[in-house]
Amino acid sequence: IRQELPWKTGTNHALPSSSVTFSISMLFTNITTIILMLQYGDGAANIADIAGFTVISSILMYLVSQLVGAIMGVFNTGIALYFLNISCGRKAKINHLFYGFQHIFKRSLTVSTVSTLINTLCLLPYNVFMILYQTNSSTTWLICTAVSLVLGGLIYLPISLSLSQCHFLLLDFPKYSGSEVIRLSMRIMKGKKLKLFLLQLSFLPLHILGLLSFGIGSLWVTPYTNMTMALYFLDIMNPTSNTENLQ
Repeated sequence: IRQELPWKTGTNHALPSSSVTFSISMLFTNITTIILMLQYGDGAANIADIAGFTVISSILMYLVSQLVGAIMGVFNTGIALYFLNISCGRKAKINHLFYGFQHIFKRSLTVSTVSTLINTLCLLPYNVFMILYQTNSSTTWLICTAVSLVLGGLIYLPISLSLSQCHFLLLDFPKYSGSEVIRLSMRIMKGKKLKLFLLQLSFLPLHILGLLSFGIGSLWVTPYTNMTMALYFLDIMNPTSNTENLQ
């Protein structure tokens, strides 16, 4: 049974989440780096100090980026809302960017935090080996870094696909808690992960072109992919509709 959808009234979120996340993350990481440089930059630092600085700064920057990522991930609910409004012919407004913070912050933060923690755990070996490689440029650490990245990605990919509908479901089921939405997304995506993966993979050439254009092409590619994800959600929640063949 479908719930009363809050996005049917024309509420919304929007596009700049990635740039905002990047800016805030860079701000905190640069402050961290400056503090550590003041601590170790007395002109008498030996190799051990430099190695310690690299390890500490890398760990702190990584933790800060994950924390910021979890908080800024709340914007994903607004992005979902924005494109659901458009796909349903409703009015979408940029000033509804903070919908997730204003109305369903706790639920959105729960979903975002779980996703961030899973990403952190899956890529933790990679980040550890990367720090070790930065402090000691050994071929062994480089190989371990590459292997752990591949294995971590293989573990994270199916999990991320299972959780891919969470922010849409937060809007679709307003009475569900964050944990209930996560379980519902995992149940809905059973047997559908491969289709979604292939759909997302089809955007790879467009994203490459966006990068080759110094990011300018992403101004068109990103909304296009977000709209497709909104249509994909509507399709799996209403399989009898005519949106079965998403290209």
